[in-house]
Amino acid sequence: MATTKRRLFKNPFAKTKLKEPAADKPWREYKDLKNGGWWVNNTEEWDGNDEKRKPYYKTQLENIKETTEHVLKEVDGVTAKHVNIMMLGYVQSGKSSTINSIYSVLHGKICKRAKSGSSDTSYTQRYESFPGEKELNDVVLFDIMGVEGVQNQGLMNEDIQSCINGEIEDNYLFDPRTKKKVAGNFMDQEVHCVMYCVDAESIFQEIIQPVQKRMQEIESQLRLTMQDRIVLVTKIDTICDDTKEDITKIFHSNNIKKVVERAASVFRVPLNQVFPIKNYTDETETDENKNIPLLLALQKAVDFGADYLQKTAANARRKSNQQKEVLETKEQQTEI
Repeated sequence: MATTKRRLFKNPFAKTKLKEPAADKPWREYKDLKNGGWWVNNTEEWDGNDEKRKPYYKTQLENIKETTEHVLKEVDGVTAKHVNIMMLGYVQSGKSSTINSIYSVLHGKICKRAKSGSSDTSYTQRYESFPGEKELNDVVLFDIMGVEGVQNQGLMNEDIQSCINGEIEDNYLFDPRTKKKVAGNFMDQEVHCVMYCVDAESIFQEIIQPVQKRMQEIESQLRLTMQDRIVLVTKIDTICDDTKEDITKIFHSNNIKKVVERAASVFRVPLNQVFPIKNYTDETETDENKNIPLLLALQKAVDFGADYLQKTAANARRKSNQQKEVLETKEQQTEI
């Protein structure tokens, strides 16, 4: 007897229009985005003269630069020379597109540094680093092969942990047939924060279930280390027409709010660690407002990376001091 396949999740967008009325009050608030903050820096008075207008995303880039410079000066090369952030997600979730979008924000034009495209399997095959430039000079982004729902196919959990530990060298070509992939110990390759990627369209579909299981296995491994993570919800324009037309409606959209809540549940992270974004995938020019959600997410990843560096540097100094005390005690005993 034929059996009917049970739906695993209820898709709230299956029978609703994407043209949903925006809520009057945003479901997430940022003080700097109030009263026209999407366009101007609210920390400075603005007289309405466009020539003096400072786009808010410029302030965001300056804040990220300040954060990275401060933490790297504090740790003073004890643990790292850069803040390393790894993109992690299933196939076609928007990892590489996010990297390209961040470079586009930096240069004010559409850039393509990471390889991206459509494929049933991961388009990315190598473990690649993308050093930051300009205000992001102290940030390095790492792109990794996409996670597939089928176990023992494509990227293995052990591969991911090796990358996070800094044991995989740059430009490494993944080969699922190879069991041992540890290539050494590269201190400056260690990952300080992980950015999970999930696209808004698939988060409520059945296809997410096998991937969800894989990601939760990875999450269990990540809990054993001190690195933190955030979740990026990509392709939000596909679930909300208002946001597609006007990105400043992003935090007023009930559809996007539902997706963010679902992503928090799938990846088992707090709501304030989930960030909806719109990557530059079909645009021919950058947009000052579209830059802002991308940089809100990147700022949080940098903050978490900085926290990790501070903790590991403190532990390293504590261990060093303990070793010095033991050595001094031995020397004193020898003199006696």
